[in-house]
Amino acid sequence: MKEERPWGWYNIIDNGTTYKVKSILVEPGKSLSLQRHMHRSEHWVVVEGTALVEVSGKKEFVNVNEGSYVPICTLHRLSNPGKIPLKIIEVQCGSYLDEDDIENMVSFKIMKTTISVLTCTILLLGQVKADIELPDLGSPSDVYLSKLDEPAIGRAYYRNLRQQGQVVEDPLLNEYIQDLGNKLSSKVQDGDFQFNYFFVPQNSINAFAMPGGYIGIHNGLCLAADNESQLASVVAHEISHVTQRHISRQIGDQVPNSIQGGLILLGAILLGAMSGNSEIVEAGAMVAPSVMTQNQIDFTRDMEIEADAIGIKTLGLSGYDPYAMSEFFEKLSTGSDPRNAQSIEFLRTHPTSVNRSAAAKKQARRMTVERKDESLGFELSKARIRHLFSITPEKSYEYFLEKANQDRLSDNPSNHQIGNPVSYTHLRAHETKANLVCRLL
Repeated sequence: MKEERPWGWYNIIDNGTTYKVKSILVEPGKSLSLQRHMHRSEHWVVVEGTALVEVSGKKEFVNVNEGSYVPICTLHRLSNPGKIPLKIIEVQCGSYLDEDDIENMVSFKIMKTTISVLTCTILLLGQVKADIELPDLGSPSDVYLSKLDEPAIGRAYYRNLRQQGQVVEDPLLNEYIQDLGNKLSSKVQDGDFQFNYFFVPQNSINAFAMPGGYIGIHNGLCLAADNESQLASVVAHEISHVTQRHISRQIGDQVPNSIQGGLILLGAILLGAMSGNSEIVEAGAMVAPSVMTQNQIDFTRDMEIEADAIGIKTLGLSGYDPYAMSEFFEKLSTGSDPRNAQSIEFLRTHPTSVNRSAAAKKQARRMTVERKDESLGFELSKARIRHLFSITPEKSYEYFLEKANQDRLSDNPSNHQIGNPVSYTHLRAHETKANLVCRLL
């Protein structure tokens, strides 16, 4: 029996306790919503037309007799860009297969509009406060964004990130990055902040800190790091932005004459940090009554240097290589990284220079560090990211097999050798689903 939908229809062909098979038709020019499922994975095989498949932000065209795999908890969308109907066979596998296991992602445009309305509302309230003569309360950072307000703001933006599918929902990866962050933050604060660390399902090389201790690490940054110390150096840098309250200090510094400008700047900075879109920050700067440039909005050079210094000290206290920060920055800035195009985003938000790198090395040389063995969790996490966020199980297996063959003589197991059996096991399960589809066609 066909179930009609705005984009077409679907029909259940077969189902069992842990699987369900559908025939799905998508009308020309139509698209399913951006969504994810918490309890099931999906395998699609195109039998008519051409599909545009988006999985974890990656888009590819899938033609007749080709397939695509959607892992559990992965953001995805199916579209028909052609002029004829698109027909696919979908095999669902999981512990719960009812239609209510779906999270539709709210349009980012709607989210921006909502936040814009909220910012305008705050702006009007700010105008009322501006008409009242207020006493000097001390630090500007506490006037515009107090330490008590920061966690609430951070939680709000973290929720928006989750609703947009921009938080990796994998318990093993979550446990690793939280443990790594806690190991670092325990050396530089006495419980003033409740830190929350998370991976962002983006291949770009970047990281960011939000008020209240919310720190996001892009998948691409973890994959670009050669060792755990390099990853820890970026996390320690972002922790320093939080403990030194750089966002609130920046807002206080930028609004000596205008509460309105500070409120608009606050909305622009937070929305820009959340979305990774510098155009939003630039727009906030143009709207603000005072003339502000992009350099005024980015963390100032002094703040970056301060975050470097505290971050390097944190690395040493935690038993990591204090040289890792300068090494990682140099790797990205000199173009030695083969994915240098993806490094641009990190370098734009974390500008480096020869003097800054030299200062980091100089500080590292002055430190006496009791080095500790780096955890196997780093290699396991890199392997898991590559495995979970590969476009297909076949590509994941091919990657790990090739790399494992290249470094099979190494004394230390790399994430390639670790990921190889994992991806192979997943590939066999994937092939079983594909064989089921072929029998049904």
